[in-house]
Amino acid sequence: MPPSSSPAAQDPRLAVVADEILAVLGDPDTSSQAERLGRLEAQYPATDLVLAAAQLEADAVSLLARLGTRVPLGEREVRTVLLTTKTVTTGGVSMVLLSQARSLLEAGYRVVIAARGEGSDLHAIPAGAAFFQLEAANLSDKAAEWIQVCREHTVDVIIDHQILYTRDWPVYALAGRALGIPTIGWIHNFAGRPVYDLSGLTSFLTNHMNALAQVVTLSPLDAVYWKLRGVEHAAYLPNPVSPMILDSAAEEISKPAPRGRRVELIWWGRLDEHTKQVRQLLAVGTELKKLDVDFHLKLIGPEWRGFTPAKLNVEVRKKGLEDLIEVVGPLHGQELVDTADAADIFISTSVIEGYQLTLLEAQARGLPVVMYDLPWLVPVQDNAGIVSVPQTDPVALAREVKAIAEDPERYQLLSSASLEAVTKARTFSFSTVYQQLVTGKLPAEFSPEPSLNDAKELVDLLLFYVERHSGNRTRAAKRKAGQKSREPAAPAQSFARRALRSVARRARPYGHLALSVAPGLKPLAHRVNYALKRRLPQ
Repeated sequence: MPPSSSPAAQDPRLAVVADEILAVLGDPDTSSQAERLGRLEAQYPATDLVLAAAQLEADAVSLLARLGTRVPLGEREVRTVLLTTKTVTTGGVSMVLLSQARSLLEAGYRVVIAARGEGSDLHAIPAGAAFFQLEAANLSDKAAEWIQVCREHTVDVIIDHQILYTRDWPVYALAGRALGIPTIGWIHNFAGRPVYDLSGLTSFLTNHMNALAQVVTLSPLDAVYWKLRGVEHAAYLPNPVSPMILDSAAEEISKPAPRGRRVELIWWGRLDEHTKQVRQLLAVGTELKKLDVDFHLKLIGPEWRGFTPAKLNVEVRKKGLEDLIEVVGPLHGQELVDTADAADIFISTSVIEGYQLTLLEAQARGLPVVMYDLPWLVPVQDNAGIVSVPQTDPVALAREVKAIAEDPERYQLLSSASLEAVTKARTFSFSTVYQQLVTGKLPAEFSPEPSLNDAKELVDLLLFYVERHSGNRTRAAKRKAGQKSREPAAPAQSFARRALRSVARRARPYGHLALSVAPGLKPLAHRVNYALKRRLPQ
């Protein structure tokens, strides 16, 4: 529960509503929960239900999300769009949000950008867009603040870019829904990412997506996946192109084949071993060295979770590749463009991505791409400038690099195809589809129906991610077991806690009788049960 100083916690009206919600949660007949919730919706303001649920356990929020009525897009005129994320920075999610903000502003909409955390770059906010940052300390008060802001700005549609990264987004979606404002949830990675992370987030997302008016993914296969999970209001849209791609349109770019000279390879992205598999780039370098390829590989990108360029350079030296591989840290703007122009081939070893805009950025400079296979990616589909090899096969990737470098005619064909693919990406009308999206008029082509082939591809991919981690989980379990054997025994429960548990256990068989005799005790009983579940060790 929130601290007693919380305005929401001090509201006695919300305490009564919370008791009623807990009573519905305690109903063992799930078929009657919807009927009982409907009576609460008729009795109390929808905003009170959300604020009260935000004070309670997660099951209360899930109850409202699952059984409440979804607010569809297109039922109200759209004048103001609220875009939200944790912080507005220079990252990929922020780039998409800011691009949407500019497109919607140009289309004549009012745009509000909301940050739920601290640290936003205010210089990145487009001229004409309003910006605010939530200041409340706990979720219930943040929900109240969210409701207040939506009312003050007369928001008509919300686009939430955080639903894959937090577990509190349903409260904000429900707060919007309580005001009759639909929320569009944007998923910024492949649907299999929670499986790959072993996060348990797939079920959480599925159980709460009814709070959203529309779920937007980044590929047709993603949309199909969520439809197979029962989320019929799933669709997909490509990510907007970056300034690096847009600026390249004004140039005449022609890449000469690396005939008779050292092959310059390049990679850029964050140094994320978990998803980008940056150490696989060193494995590719080792294979190229075995193949006697005269090459130089430059790795560009910032550290990620403590994995720094300096640490990666140490590994490069340990493998004896210091004359062949160089890790230079992050580059931006013209410096990155100039470095890409000095390269011949872009290589990628990612194991999972949502869109991977770096592929198109490299192709915008005329670079052929050799990568580990990620077949669902929109930039990869119908893209003749990309050569894919099986996942985690540095030998195959190195052989393709060698073959392309030694065949000038093939190199030129791949380079030309890269430029054609980028031209196609640039001509996509993002302004049009964003307007169609917020008004509920997105064409059906962006919401494909599942096929048997789609299901087979998804099963194969999900099995790949599960089996990839099976060995890691076994090793982690053994380490954990070894640590537990060395740890001192947990302290015994206090006498008070043991007594409370004993009383609760002995009282349960008589609970229904007590409540039938004194129905006024029902809210107290639910609160005691809730407190026991929350505060006492299981």
